[in-house]
Amino acid sequence: MKYIDFKNHLAGAMLGDKNVPDFVKLKPIMLECMTEVAIQCEPLCLMGRDVEDDILKTMENGLFIRKPNIPVDNDEHIIDMDETLVYAVSYLVAYKLSKNNQAKNEKDAKKIINNYQWKRYNDTKDNNYEFDITAAENSMDIHGYKKIYIRKYKTVLGYVWVWDDNFIKILGGYLSGLVQDLSKSDRNNIDKYLEYKSIGNSDSEMYKALDKYLWEK
Repeated sequence: MKYIDFKNHLAGAMLGDKNVPDFVKLKPIMLECMTEVAIQCEPLCLMGRDVEDDILKTMENGLFIRKPNIPVDNDEHIIDMDETLVYAVSYLVAYKLSKNNQAKNEKDAKKIINNYQWKRYNDTKDNNYEFDITAAENSMDIHGYKKIYIRKYKTVLGYVWVWDDNFIKILGGYLSGLVQDLSKSDRNNIDKYLEYKSIGNSDSEMYKALDKYLWEK
């Protein structure tokens, strides 16, 4: 969700109560609420294995919840949170700022949080996904948030990269024209690699190393 949409939703939640403060006053409250939601809900977009991230919470099997990125005063800025949960953040901010509608805003935030957690549970309980990984990772894959788990290790000889062998096989098959049943996460990760090949991207160091690995095999 863009920041402009967040502001509009927050203004609606506070209609008839108080005006939305300027960004300088809003920013710390917004970040506080994002952190509260992240701890409670374990958002998929904040989940990963990168130990270099600013870790907020440790989960099972080496997964982490990183701290959300700080909001930016730009209408086009994408809020660093699963879109459903941005509404919960908005209602929590309204709850903290409200004079007259605290109870309603708190109730609306809790409803979204509870629905999100219940949906996460239902996403995996009736499906035959990989049982050797966690329900959290299965849920990440269903929604397309599963990342290429490529780890960078420092050794006496410098940095080395360790690859997700399963993704290497999928990517190799895709590049050779093999028809595959790709998950949403596979598709997203392949698109990011192709973006690097085309124009470069924010993960260029990782994809440069991946590219070298693929073509030197």
